[in-house]
Amino acid sequence: MKVKIVGAIVSCILICCFSAMAGDNVDQSLLSQYTGLYYDKQSNLYFINDNISFSIRPVNNEKYLDKIKFSIDNGPYNDYAGKIKFEKDGFHIVRFKAVDPVLNWSPTQNFRIYVDLTTPNSNTDWIGKTYSNSQSFFVSSGAKMILSAQDNLSGISRILWKKNESEKVHTYSSGKYFQEGEHHIKIAAIDNVGNAEKWNDLHFTVDSTPPKSNASIRGNTFTRNTKTFIDKGSYVSLKANDDISGVGKIEYSINDGPINIFKHKILVDKKISKIKYRSVDNVSNKEAWKSLSVFLDSTPPKLSVKNNGKYRKVAGKIYARSGFTVSASVHDNDSGAKSLYVDNNFEDKRTKKLIFDKPGEHSFYLGAEDNVGNTANSVNYTVVIDETPPITKLNASNNFVERDGIHISSLPNKIDFSADDNGVGVSFVEISYDGKKYIKAQGAIDLATWSNGKKTIYYRSVDKLGNLEQQNMMTIYVRNRGPRVDLFVEKDDMPGVSLSELIKIKKLKRIPATKKTAPVKKKAEKKIEKQ
Repeated sequence: MKVKIVGAIVSCILICCFSAMAGDNVDQSLLSQYTGLYYDKQSNLYFINDNISFSIRPVNNEKYLDKIKFSIDNGPYNDYAGKIKFEKDGFHIVRFKAVDPVLNWSPTQNFRIYVDLTTPNSNTDWIGKTYSNSQSFFVSSGAKMILSAQDNLSGISRILWKKNESEKVHTYSSGKYFQEGEHHIKIAAIDNVGNAEKWNDLHFTVDSTPPKSNASIRGNTFTRNTKTFIDKGSYVSLKANDDISGVGKIEYSINDGPINIFKHKILVDKKISKIKYRSVDNVSNKEAWKSLSVFLDSTPPKLSVKNNGKYRKVAGKIYARSGFTVSASVHDNDSGAKSLYVDNNFEDKRTKKLIFDKPGEHSFYLGAEDNVGNTANSVNYTVVIDETPPITKLNASNNFVERDGIHISSLPNKIDFSADDNGVGVSFVEISYDGKKYIKAQGAIDLATWSNGKKTIYYRSVDKLGNLEQQNMMTIYVRNRGPRVDLFVEKDDMPGVSLSELIKIKKLKRIPATKKTAPVKKKAEKKIEKQ
């Protein structure tokens, strides 16, 4: 090439050439605006992609150009022979100068060029709650998608996204929210020289529905007057379900206390416990607070037992007569009374009446249970039905002599009474002299006080239950002198009276036995009988 030599400096210019770019699955229409050359005004740097090549040409159709020398990356100057193409990423310096036939050299021109052959990398971030498991990625409805990209050379031109293959491609400008459901998003970034990232698939599920929880009680429970009672040892268990992102945690508090995380079980140790609870899913959707009030019933029911009828307690046993009853009732102020039991026979009733009408000993125990299983201490009973009266014995300080059913006593002598009872014991002994009017025996009776030497005494005893002994009786003849004897004349014509009586008869005259002796005899005999 010939260059006109007129003493002027030969000027050349570096001209870039480019070919069509491959879009790496990004629509060509989106890349058509990129030339492959980008000039950053702030840094005064040029950026190119691998589709750009350079040529050095004269300015204004210079005719006196002899040759062009150029240097790449501070290397030696070589003769320019054709296009210059860079195939390595990074920073490059192009220096060149031209000379005419009379060795006039143009000023050396320097171009700083960055070759950008690498596609950018896009990133997705979320402002808000997200959750990922081994299979899926979840975000809350309040989470905002933030797209960003990185390019180490020419920088990011724009970020593209679309929902599916057929939908319009959008240029990302600011964060975006999504409605509940599954979403499939494609994302790609383009740098300033047109290097386009391959579409990245982003799959995520938006969860705006809070989970649902429920509470259950493990142990004995009973609802009474809209209150739920539990026994000691029962506990509350919480469970929640979430069909999208899953349950993250369950929170609870007792009686407006601190909020705790539910793990295993909630022990209830207060009389009244109001448990508030809610569940939170893995993207922080919170369920509305729910509540459960439980009432701890650790107090056994009160067992009341009433004995009906006359009875006596002796050595822990109840002695009573036939018809004696034991009435039991149970009362509970909390969960309420459920049942009474006799021995091991439970009955779903709150009262029980036991009737005893057979003589003998009856042993049993009573117990009670409330509606959550608390039991009252059992009460042991032994009831002895005693229908046997005591036995009374008449005692004398000196023995009697019995003749024809009459007990003859000498003086001095005293009588008293003793009684024995194999059951509840003797209450008292009573006596009577006519078998009708009785008085309580009060100590010993001195027979010397009897004005009439011959009496019948009636006696009996009563035990402490009122069992009355059948009437006993004894006729006692008290004698305080010996028998009287006299001398009688054994002659037919004499009266049948003793000589002592005959002497006492006033105006007694001796008369023949055949005359008036009978009346005298009879009169004397009557007098003897009175004595």
